[in-house]
Amino acid sequence: MGTLQWTTAGVLVCTGSNSSFDPSIVSDNAGGAIISWFDHRNGVDIYAQRIDASGNLQWTANGLAICNINVIETSNGPGPVMIGDGVGGAILSWSDTRNGNADIYCQRINSSGMIQWASQGKPVCILTGNQTEVNMVADDAGGAIIAWKDDRNGNADIYAQRINPNGTQQWSPDGSAICIWGGGDANVIMINDGANGAIIAWLRNNGLYAQKINSSGELQWTDPVAMCANTGITVPAITSDGAGGAITAWMELRNSDYNIYAQRVLASGTVTWGTSGADACVTPGSQGYPVVVENSLNGAFVSWNNGPPGGVNAQNINDDGTTGPPATALIGCPTGNISINSNVNGTTYKWQVNAGTGFSNIADNSNYSGTNSANLHLNNIPSSWYGYIYRCVVNGGTYSGSFKLRFSDTWIGSTGQNWENPTNWNCGMTPDANTDVVISSGTVVVNSNTTVRTLTLAPNVNLTVAPGVTLTVTHQ
Repeated sequence: MGTLQWTTAGVLVCTGSNSSFDPSIVSDNAGGAIISWFDHRNGVDIYAQRIDASGNLQWTANGLAICNINVIETSNGPGPVMIGDGVGGAILSWSDTRNGNADIYCQRINSSGMIQWASQGKPVCILTGNQTEVNMVADDAGGAIIAWKDDRNGNADIYAQRINPNGTQQWSPDGSAICIWGGGDANVIMINDGANGAIIAWLRNNGLYAQKINSSGELQWTDPVAMCANTGITVPAITSDGAGGAITAWMELRNSDYNIYAQRVLASGTVTWGTSGADACVTPGSQGYPVVVENSLNGAFVSWNNGPPGGVNAQNINDDGTTGPPATALIGCPTGNISINSNVNGTTYKWQVNAGTGFSNIADNSNYSGTNSANLHLNNIPSSWYGYIYRCVVNGGTYSGSFKLRFSDTWIGSTGQNWENPTNWNCGMTPDANTDVVISSGTVVVNSNTTVRTLTLAPNVNLTVAPGVTLTVTHQ
């Protein structure tokens, strides 16, 4: 039950002499929050306030001034860019014109409301030309990674910089180049990559592109990756996929209306939901302004505004780009047999498979039986079918739940310590590149080059790879 904890109309954070716009908010790690906003009491400034778990304001009445020198206010967008610093305070970044052109600055404030760096902020990039459209994520080491649009080269390019907890720049002076292809780069969005780096995305000539940068400021993909190169994309959003990659969502004028699409890029830089992304919502009428958050299953939840008559809708997108409830895992052995039961009853049944390009009907053959019944049987399953998704069409139009095929081989160590001995594995075969490997105990020695999909080791396992031998794990 959602019971209001403070006053019915909410706690008043600022009653300044002029308008306060576009708040941003982060946790203070103590049950409260830090709020920042664009403030017009003396032009365009940035102010901030902390509120505790009981709704009590903790800092100077009407907020503490973060910067009051020619701040550039975001137009029809989010408030000041701010992240928590992990110890109860916050780091903010912005663009201002104190030097004539637009430059990037940053500031840190502690939990007591004390400014930690230089008055009016530390410079991030103050080159000739304009640096605008700043965005920022935590680097999980007490600092931040900041990205922005930059016209130092006479084009709209993308640059980024990492700062440590003292506000000191960690990469090339004035930032590392993320994309300097020239042209119309804009609308910078980004997420932490889970390894002290970031994945940065932006619109380029109304297509959506992304690049990954590590904690040392080194680009991880040869070139920016096209999440979707179609024109007509706007209002992009981004979240982590929970596995070192990212999922983006956007609104796009593709079929006479604005609809919602999404794309996943793996940590390797490979996009997985087709060249134009997955359909999140393509119903008649326009949908717009998506927001996206990971679903803890390497997919995401996407929500958006509907056009007339209005309303807000949401959709789950699975890790393979399909929509709807997450698929139930089917775990078996390569070359083994599995049965699937439809969880929807009816009088007619037709099983379908999605091998990565959409669902299609299947017929009885050497690998399938029962394709027109409630129970589908998979026989002598090739390991290359890892990730195939199955569903049943019941009574010609109702879908059962989805079922996703996986292969797992568990170490049983029945004959010594040799990885290559098939009798040491529960499937009676040595794992291959399409197998998830689980070793819960024992000593295991790998004597020849081998590749597996995933490898899960218990803390007490002793795994040794012989000299000159390579054990490759393709998915973390």
